[in-house]
Amino acid sequence: MWESYIVRIFRRNRQEPNQVAGTVERVESEETTSFHSPNDLLDLLHLTRRKPDAPEPEDK
Repeated sequence: MWESYIVRIFRRNRQEPNQVAGTVERVESEETTSFHSPNDLLDLLHLTRRKPDAPEPEDK
């Protein structure tokens, strides 16, 4: 099943790429969550890399 998101980036520092802020909205639930770093954004989109031997995450 595909998940849909709306990502809004409000601030980004060109000299410091890790300084970014915005929101992620889950379209289906209309839930909005803020993020303050690229890693936060990847976590919200469930795109963080897993270790090769880590189990697959369970779908909810």
